[in-house]
Amino acid sequence: MSDNKKQMIGLGVEVAVAVLVVIIFISSFCSTIKAFKKTDKDVPSISTEQTTEEIIVEKDEYIVKFIYNDSVFATQNVPKGGKVAKPSFKPAPTGEWDFNFDKKIDSDIEIVWK
Repeated sequence: MSDNKKQMIGLGVEVAVAVLVVIIFISSFCSTIKAFKKTDKDVPSISTEQTTEEIIVEKDEYIVKFIYNDSVFATQNVPKGGKVAKPSFKPAPTGEWDFNFDKKIDSDIEIVWK
């Protein structure tokens, strides 16, 4: 066998090995992609029903706002179950605060001047 034929056979073997390596790499790469690919059946279903939960936050102190002409005239921090003090200053010469000042405070509130 001539040296020329041996070189051709050697070159053919090298090309075959290179092609085999590329095929193995592509096959491995495709398997990896399939492992990460999600289908509709892999995704958890989400309910379209809406639920409403009332979250109750217990506070030790509440904010009372005194409102005059749609603006805050004064504020007081009142302990839970405490009573709000009637402001000593009046926002106007006529009118009164629309609130029973004997009532115990159990939430943030707004008291309006009428």
